[in-house]
Amino acid sequence: MLLPSRLRLRTEDPGNILWPYVGLLSEHLAKGRYRDKHQRKSIASALQFGDWLDAQDLVPASINEDCILRFLAEYSRGSSGKRRSPSSIMIMRAALNTLLRVLRSNNLVAVTTPSALDIELSAFSEMLSTVWGLSPATCYHRCCAI
Repeated sequence: MLLPSRLRLRTEDPGNILWPYVGLLSEHLAKGRYRDKHQRKSIASALQFGDWLDAQDLVPASINEDCILRFLAEYSRGSSGKRRSPSSIMIMRAALNTLLRVLRSNNLVAVTTPSALDIELSAFSEMLSTVWGLSPATCYHRCCAI
């Protein structure tokens, strides 16, 4: 039995602004041995994000964390386009952060320089692990609390 079109994940859209980069994303997901369902949801999320980028007149080179957060905020309010991807916010955030990581690793998006706060937090995290001997997960949670 076929699913209605509103419930199907859109995994192909040659007219999408991010379509040239979907191959890189799917290759990264395949190398990471992600399940097929997760790969389809990630690609559908990337295509949904590409529609939003096109509606905002943004280019793929301008993708950054702030752009992703704006998209997710609009998506959660239900105002991110006519065809929404049936995914949760957490799945979309993970997929878009993976897309950003893939684009940065291929030098398609500029890598942001760390702020003074980021530098201070990394030094604090290093001190927690070397001086106090805390695990990386504990250091991460302590830095998030700050």
